[in-house]
Amino acid sequence: MLDFPDTAPFTSEFLQCNNYWIFALGREGDASGRLHFRPNTEISGVPGEWKSVGETGLPPDASRGGKVSPIARIDMDNDVLLAVTRGGLVYRLLNLFSQDPEKFEWRKSWGWPFDHGPQMVVSRGYREICFSSSKEWSTMWTADRDGNRHHRFIDHMYCLSDRDTLIHHNDPWTPGDWDYAFPCPEGGRLLPARGSVPGYTSGINASGGVLGFIAPTGVWTIEYDFDIAGGNPLAEYLPHELPAYEGIAPIVRIEKGSKPIRLPSAPWRSHGTLPGPCTAHIQVSPEWDSFGKVVPGPESRVIRILGLRRDPSAGRGETGYWEKGLAETEWRFVTWNGVAAETVAANLINGRAPEYGPELRSAWRGPLSNGKLRGTASLLDFGPHSNFFEGAQFVAESGGTRGEAEVYTHVQMRTSRAGRALARVRGRRRPSWLGAFLVFPTGDSAGADLLRAACFSKKGERFAGLLIRLGKRKIELIKPLVPLNADIVNWINGLFGRRVAVLRRR
Repeated sequence: MLDFPDTAPFTSEFLQCNNYWIFALGREGDASGRLHFRPNTEISGVPGEWKSVGETGLPPDASRGGKVSPIARIDMDNDVLLAVTRGGLVYRLLNLFSQDPEKFEWRKSWGWPFDHGPQMVVSRGYREICFSSSKEWSTMWTADRDGNRHHRFIDHMYCLSDRDTLIHHNDPWTPGDWDYAFPCPEGGRLLPARGSVPGYTSGINASGGVLGFIAPTGVWTIEYDFDIAGGNPLAEYLPHELPAYEGIAPIVRIEKGSKPIRLPSAPWRSHGTLPGPCTAHIQVSPEWDSFGKVVPGPESRVIRILGLRRDPSAGRGETGYWEKGLAETEWRFVTWNGVAAETVAANLINGRAPEYGPELRSAWRGPLSNGKLRGTASLLDFGPHSNFFEGAQFVAESGGTRGEAEVYTHVQMRTSRAGRALARVRGRRRPSWLGAFLVFPTGDSAGADLLRAACFSKKGERFAGLLIRLGKRKIELIKPLVPLNADIVNWINGLFGRRVAVLRRR
């Protein structure tokens, strides 16, 4: 007989749920590493018993002769469950809003083209993997930095790496690697707390495009994914300093009269200090209404932190989790005995010294590349992964005139990993590419005219759309010949795009 919990108020690597179903991963005996499910009766009101997913509880995979390694961990958001085998292979179980289990569908493909690329493999050194799903039938929309709504249709994985201090992310339409990354709070230097309660993700967790982050100094969230980050070549993006507009812009679909998405995306949002005795184990979950339906919108997320509530009269702690909605200001404590009090008490992060990584930003300097100008350019407070929320400062100087502008970077759509392989064959590190907006100062001035001339822009233009080519020892700011935010035209833009400046680290 299968012995799994009938509720999942605080999920883990072996117990996940949405508003219709609960999924559990066997941990002992013949059920070990095999996936089971039952209705989430507490939310949906539908009764039922635990059953195996499919005949074996494993993904069917004809390419491996039907032999799939046991599942090591699961994560779930809305209508998708992510399963990672003990060998690191990634599978997804889809259609989990269906109330008919026969419609559940396993998928192993990942990446370009259109989510039909080779299977994703999670290699050693990447940890705290969490999954997020934002669809028009669940999260429904996001709001950009100006408060304008945009439709959602995107899944995402997030993780931490032992090799750096960044948060890495990946989308099923992009190659199966972890090259996309963005910085932690406090300029990318604050590191997420580590926990050691077995089976529980620590430091970060995600749902509906909202990533939660915990450190001994407090709790943060950010809404960030590939589309919000400016990486969709089918969408139009604009710097948020430009005049406001009205309308709802689709991200994936092209619709008549659609409006641009404002960049940069909103920065990390602080939720204050730790609400009480807390571990590093954080969870971000959808909010469900009284009918068991997902409440739409990015604010409809709940943060939970595994912890204790101290009982001064008894001199001990009551186990459970701290909880609050994203838009709420007050935390509440919910009693739950899913983890032993002694284990929770041994993993509290209150009073720990926060950990910090190295400074990610630096200054770069070089000549302006426009042959009609004689001058220098500087890019201050710039880092390859550090200017998605906080701009770098671009300074152009020529003939006694000085112009200053903000530069915001955004990610590019990548379609393959061939560039990396070719670079390895040649014994060189392949260049990386970012998109960028350089926003000109308002009003007419000699400095603004200099910046426009340096960027090959016309008088009256409010910003320049640029590419940044990141080499090992230099960076190049390029006005692209083909303004498509995708790597399939980088070779053309690298050859025929007009250089704004070639800079080296100071």
